[in-house]
Amino acid sequence: MERWDFVDLATKAKELGISDGTLRARLFEGDPLAFTYLTRCRACGSESQWLPAYAAERFPMIDWIDHGSAFRRDYENDPRDGWPPNRTPYYHITGWVALPAETVATILTRGSAELDYMHVGVFDSTSAFVCELRINVDPRRGWVNAESYEDGGYWRETSPVLKPADIFMRCCR
Repeated sequence: MERWDFVDLATKAKELGISDGTLRARLFEGDPLAFTYLTRCRACGSESQWLPAYAAERFPMIDWIDHGSAFRRDYENDPRDGWPPNRTPYYHITGWVALPAETVATILTRGSAELDYMHVGVFDSTSAFVCELRINVDPRRGWVNAESYEDGGYWRETSPVLKPADIFMRCCR
């Protein structure tokens, strides 16, 4: 089993012997892959894509809870007959996911990008692409002071944001 180790962008630039600016330029081009770590984020696949049955050996850097599993049992990798039904498979994921190049470019140029509705990629231990998921985070709420509301305020839903410090790359080990 291959173990993945991740480093921040400045450390990765030093590891490659290039400047931070050169590394950022490569990220703008979409090469190499950039990752971020998510904790219990809600994600959904399309009707044609879903995650296979979870196996710790195959997915050492990500874990998920499958809601409405496409599989008969944990040890079977073949989907149920007629899957998916007329609904979208969804999961709660924790671990490392790949960010699309356009999202990385947005974070590096604008300083942040909202996580909600972002597409991410799931890779296995052999670095093979497995599935693309769309993140749908449970909304966080922030208190807003307002005189017209009872108790002087109301709850506003806000999405978490990714910043440049949240982008990581794989080590070359």
